[in-house]
Amino acid sequence: MQLGQPFAARAVAGAQALDLTDDQTGVLQYLEVLRDRRLCKFELVDELAAVAGVAGEEQTHDPDPRRVAERLRQLRELLVDRLQLVGHALIVYRRSTIKMDVLFICVANSGRSVLAERLFNELAHGRHHATSAGSMPGAAPHPVVLEALAEIGIDASDHVPRALDLDEVARVDVVVSTCGEEACPVTPPGTKRISWNLPDPKNRALAEVRAIRDEIRERVEQLLGDLRAA
Repeated sequence: MQLGQPFAARAVAGAQALDLTDDQTGVLQYLEVLRDRRLCKFELVDELAAVAGVAGEEQTHDPDPRRVAERLRQLRELLVDRLQLVGHALIVYRRSTIKMDVLFICVANSGRSVLAERLFNELAHGRHHATSAGSMPGAAPHPVVLEALAEIGIDASDHVPRALDLDEVARVDVVVSTCGEEACPVTPPGTKRISWNLPDPKNRALAEVRAIRDEIRERVEQLLGDLRAA
């Protein structure tokens, strides 16, 4: 929701009266918040606009220049302090709204990459999105992998192993190879790639696959933390 032009113009005039020029910390962030109130709590935006508006008016309504100067100094300190809060809010808001695409790869796209994809999407809560693929896709995901995921409430029975698409590799933000000793798919030069070197759950007992699942969960949580800090 955008503010009305007269109100925005009044606030901008106040910011100029407080000597907040474009090269100083805050004024551009301040004006951006005025344009989009969704970035901050409404009461904080209203306060910023009111402070700037009062600053612009006091110059013309108070006959005592010393009193005006002192009041403007106080208002400027208050506004700069609030702008720092707004700047921090903007950074947090933008980081939380940038959606990253992650591609998990292995050979058959039937085990580790399936675990990683499903755990990532479960833990990301829609903030980011993951897919998976393999260089030599198998016929179906390993049953023990589906069982290990089902234990923690994740249904991956609809997964169909698919071939790695180099066009997709070029589009995503991060590629994570989950392969162990066997050769993982080759990705083009310049791809942001992370290697996890995980054991293959194929033909393993459920207890072993649980351990692989839990290790992948820890790695996914760390990856999500890294994406938030990026």
